[in-house]
Order: sequence, then C-alpha cells, then structure tokens
Amino acid sequence: MYANVKGNCALPTPTKTLSAARSDLASTTQRMPGHLRRDEILTAAAALYIEFGPAKTTTRQIAEAVGISQPSLYAHFPTKDALSYALAERSFAILEDRMQQTDMAWPSPIEHLEALISGYIAYALEEPIAYKIAFMLDLDFDKEVLLSLQEHVGLRAFRIFRDKIALLQDSGGIKAGNIDTIAQSIWAAMHGLCALLLARPLFPWAEQTSLIQTHTQLIVQGAQGLRD
Repeated sequence: MYANVKGNCALPTPTKTLSAARSDLASTTQRMPGHLRRDEILTAAAALYIEFGPAKTTTRQIAEAVGISQPSLYAHFPTKDALSYALAERSFAILEDRMQQTDMAWPSPIEHLEALISGYIAYALEEPIAYKIAFMLDLDFDKEVLLSLQEHVGLRAFRIFRDKIALLQDSGGIKAGNIDTIAQSIWAAMHGLCALLLARPLFPWAEQTSLIQTHTQLIVQGAQGLRD
C-alpha cells in the first residue's frame, strides 16, 4: 500500500489471458482444503468475468478453468449468483482492509485524508480485477440480489469511509455539513481517476505519480475549501 501520495503507483499489468489463467489455476490436481478450492474458484471466475463479462461466463467455463467438474463447483457455490456474490464480497473486503490500514495517528487531519485517498487509489491499481468487479462490472444480478449486495457489502465499505471522513470533520479539517454528501463527493472524485486509469490504460496519461499526487491535492483542497 502507498504510505503517502508520493509513493510509486504503477499501472497494473494487463489481465492474464484465459489460457494463462487456466494454466495457472489447473496446474495442480491434488485435493486441497475446501477454503483453498473456494478461493481458487473465485480467482478463476474473476479472470473469466474480466475477459468475457459476467453474463457470457458460464459455470462450466469456470469449472474447466479450475480443473474440476460442475458438480464439484456447485458444492461450493450452488448457483452462479452465489458465486458472483461471494466474488463481490471478496473484492469489497480487500477495500475494507485497505481503509482500515489507515487507522493510525497522523500529524494532521489533512494527512489522514491524503492517506485515505492514496490507499483507495492503491487498491484500484494494485488490485485491478477486484476493483473492476466491485465498481465497474455488471454482475448480472436480479434486483433483489443487487439490493442485498448494495446494503450488506457495498454500503459496509462506504460506511467505513464515511465514518473516517466524519472523524476528520469533527477535527475541523473539513466542512461541518451533511457527512453523506461530503463523503460521497470525495469517493466519486477518487473513483473517477481510478476508473479512467483502468479503463483507458493506453491513453497518453501524464506521469502517473505526479497525476495521482495532483489529483489528491485537488480533492484535499476542495474538502478544505468547503469549510464555512
């Protein structure tokens, strides 16, 4: 994770091809503990979702990538929706962990805000597949499942971020106003850069460390400028 905005934030390397993913994931045939097999299935599904899209990826493809039968896959995930839900949960859990890592003493509220921003951007660039699954892919859920995902997974990650922003607000670093509005605005600004870097890696971007540092400074300055 980047300790501050001056860290090196290299663009992720291209996603592995399906054949490469299959080779890596099916390289061993020995039995493994259930939780390891479950992680292997999720990793295979993630690679296929990125390459083909969730709607065009089948459980048969996922099972073949792992080197198991469909019935074996269903022993871990009874439906494709259950698999996709678990994949989204895992992706958001990585983000939650990144945000929790900023729980330390900072010399000032602004440095804490900078750490939150740099940690979020680091998550996107170091875990591009997880980030895309969490924020950039349509996982093809029905409405009920999607609402459950938003309530129990997506909102949990946001609340952690919002609560951190609220603490910074209490310290006087940013405007005392509607905390949801302020936190969502900062989140949207962070996501905009992350999504563009991941979606358009061939665009002639400015030097990346400088770009991220400038973007972070603009977000911080905006938050400071909101003060009464």
